[in-house]
Amino acid sequence: MRLAIIVAALVVSLGLSFAAGGYLAPAFLREGWFSWGSNSPQATGNAASAVLSYSGSPIPPSSSSTPGDLPSILKETNSYRLLKDLTIYAEGIPAADMPKEVEKVQSLTQNGNQYQALEILVGRWVELDPKAALAAAQKTQNHTMGDALVSDVFSSLASRDPSKALSEAQQLPESPKRDAAVQNVITQIAVNDPVNAMALAQQLPEGSKRDAAIQRVINQMAQNDPANAMALAQKLPEGQRRDAAILTVINQTAQSDPEKALSLTQQLPEGQTRQSALSNVLGQMAQTEPEKALSQAQQMPAGQLREQALSNVINQMAQKDPAQALALSQSMKSSVGRNSVFNIFNQWAEKDVNAATQAALQLPDQQQRSNAIQAIMNGLVQRDQKSALDWLNQIPAGKIRLQAEQNYVGNLASTDPKAGADYLAGLPNGQEKNNMVQNVAVQWAQNDVQGALAWTEKLPPSQSRSFALQQVASIWAQNDPKAAANYLTGLPEGQDKNYMIRNVASQWAQNDAQGALAWAQNLPGAQEKKNALTQIAGSWAQNDPQAATAYVASLPAGGMKNEIIGTMAAQMAGTDINAALDLVNKYTSGRAKENALQNISYQWAQSDPKAAMAYGESLPGAQARNNFLRSVSSQWFNNDPASAVEWLKNLPDDAGKNQIIEGAAFQWAQSDLTSAMNYVGSMPAGQAQNNLINAVTNQLAEQDPSKALQWANQLPDGEGKTNAVATVVNQWASNDPAGAAGYVQSMAQGPARDQAMQSVANSWANNDPAAAAQWVATFADGSSKDNAYANIARSWANSDVTQASDWLTQLPANSSKDAAIVSFSSQVFEEDPQAAYQWAESVSDPNRRQQEVYMLLSRWVRSDPTSATAIVQQSTLPDAQKAQLLQQTNKN
Repeated sequence: MRLAIIVAALVVSLGLSFAAGGYLAPAFLREGWFSWGSNSPQATGNAASAVLSYSGSPIPPSSSSTPGDLPSILKETNSYRLLKDLTIYAEGIPAADMPKEVEKVQSLTQNGNQYQALEILVGRWVELDPKAALAAAQKTQNHTMGDALVSDVFSSLASRDPSKALSEAQQLPESPKRDAAVQNVITQIAVNDPVNAMALAQQLPEGSKRDAAIQRVINQMAQNDPANAMALAQKLPEGQRRDAAILTVINQTAQSDPEKALSLTQQLPEGQTRQSALSNVLGQMAQTEPEKALSQAQQMPAGQLREQALSNVINQMAQKDPAQALALSQSMKSSVGRNSVFNIFNQWAEKDVNAATQAALQLPDQQQRSNAIQAIMNGLVQRDQKSALDWLNQIPAGKIRLQAEQNYVGNLASTDPKAGADYLAGLPNGQEKNNMVQNVAVQWAQNDVQGALAWTEKLPPSQSRSFALQQVASIWAQNDPKAAANYLTGLPEGQDKNYMIRNVASQWAQNDAQGALAWAQNLPGAQEKKNALTQIAGSWAQNDPQAATAYVASLPAGGMKNEIIGTMAAQMAGTDINAALDLVNKYTSGRAKENALQNISYQWAQSDPKAAMAYGESLPGAQARNNFLRSVSSQWFNNDPASAVEWLKNLPDDAGKNQIIEGAAFQWAQSDLTSAMNYVGSMPAGQAQNNLINAVTNQLAEQDPSKALQWANQLPDGEGKTNAVATVVNQWASNDPAGAAGYVQSMAQGPARDQAMQSVANSWANNDPAAAAQWVATFADGSSKDNAYANIARSWANSDVTQASDWLTQLPANSSKDAAIVSFSSQVFEEDPQAAYQWAESVSDPNRRQQEVYMLLSRWVRSDPTSATAIVQQSTLPDAQKAQLLQQTNKN
């Protein structure tokens, strides 16, 4: 799957470079000059006077000017030297040896460098002998490889004889290879004859293939003639395709001439397309005229696009003056200021890491401090791991440091996974460590599956170990699915094995659907077989839908066939909606058909929501119809809210309309906040109105909490208002918990105040559980305090188990402490079931203690019956409950 993504993403750029007579490597590499600059980032300022000091060192030059054998080249960690050595290696291979070299790359242990080697070799092959490369592409069983070869070959042919290339491409059998070939030929024709290329693109069948070809033509034309490209785009029928084409022209123009792009944008009529274009143009303008871009952005109407434009401007300012960008971001009340922090400090650290660190540690908001520290670490660790570790060791202990350590360990694992694993051994248990365990396992498996597997298997039983094993098995299956499948046969039955079977089946089917199918059909368990076959069919449908359809037609009727059809239909709908509908209508009925149509609806709504809506309205059965329309409308409101609102107004006011509003509320508020706010007032009280109120409040609170609070308070009393106030307060608390706490305590007694206090406590606990606990301690005894303590315990257990334990120990025995213990023990169970059990036994209320102990021991019996047996026997549970649990251990 990973190879498919990488090759697909590079098809266009590869094709265009082949057409020009070259391939992947840049010209300066092929011409052989190479030198290191002397201006690598260094720390500035007086280390003695700084809060923290750092001194980096440049990466040393390569010790050799000639590459070695391919496995040695692929071990290179510096991307520049890797590209240089791979290019030299590829240029030394004659055309006749290319098939053997490609097979060699595919047989090596997979890592990120292997994919780059494959791309360069394919490019060189097309340059040397396009006919041989095309013949190999048509014969290969590796669909990803074949598609890439065909695409590149036809780009090269089109540069010599476009008409002949198009004729030959259209004679290929219907398949992804043909689609890629036709699109690349049309793109090449557009270089010299964009009008003809557009006519050819518009002759393609309706659907995503035609849309992609039109986008390529307009993008090519916009590079040299933006005015005519705009005129061509505006002649397209109204809708998403036309809007996308207009945006393509303006975005392309903005890269070279932001003023001209701004002029083109201002000529567009008011609406979503104009605002999207303006946001992108201002991002480009901010590189040279940040003040002008900021002024233009501030004049945009409130909404997501204004926020995006302001964010683009701040990010560009950060490249020149990060301190000024930070001051601007901190002066803004909206989410833009908060969300810009990471990029600002990433830029700042490259210029002056000491100044950036001092500024980061002085930020008043803990989440922003965390983001800033993450940004600094992200840059440091990529430049110099030793200096990054020295810097990291000076960060105060706590959640922020743990999060920074995730970046450090992730980078370390990519070059020395064993060192990363050793570093993990000294860290306290918690969610951050769990994430790092999975990261190390994944990075290790990229180069050494057996080493990663051996380390992962030695980890203590936990959720993080399970996830890590699943990732290792998935990576193993990319390179050697048979070996990975054989490993699974020795695993005990359970959820972990089922997940790994799905992963192996999906990876295997990418390049050998028949082999994966033969393996899956011999799996012993019915559920295992069903899971594997469903994954295989989904992958198969992407590469060879006709063969996959023939296979599913041969299956006996039943649940497995229905589930496989649903998965296949979702995959096919992205490229051929009619084929997907034919599959569902021919082979399913009843509930299975409804489920499969739901899978199709999401993809269809992306390309043609009006057609999808028309189809949905024709469906029999109110529930099936409403579910389909709800799914489509959700995507429609996200992509084109103005048209979706007009359609919504024409619907009858019934339960179906309410369901659609409930499903689309979030996307509506995010895409067109003003119309969503206005529509709230026209709705009757009820769940649909409450959902839209909640969506509007969330979006408005992200931009301006004070305005959101003002809007929420003017709503009529009821559930919608109560939830809205709580939402705003929760957002306020994420930036200023003390201020939010003061506000809610001034509110009148009632449900709105109670819910708002819970929101503040929960949000505060996520960022600073100690401060949250100190505030909640002032609450009156009761359910509000109990719930708040439970949330604090859960959040604290994720960030620092030791500190959370110390806090629990000093609490007085009462219902609030019991609630905190129950939450804490449940949270730490996966990593330390023994400690979780001991805490559960400390609950003061006898009935609640018995309930919690029984629940934890039930979990323990299911996950590890052997070690759980002794604990069950010594527990304080009644004999009858002990007997029940011991009986379960015998079954497991």
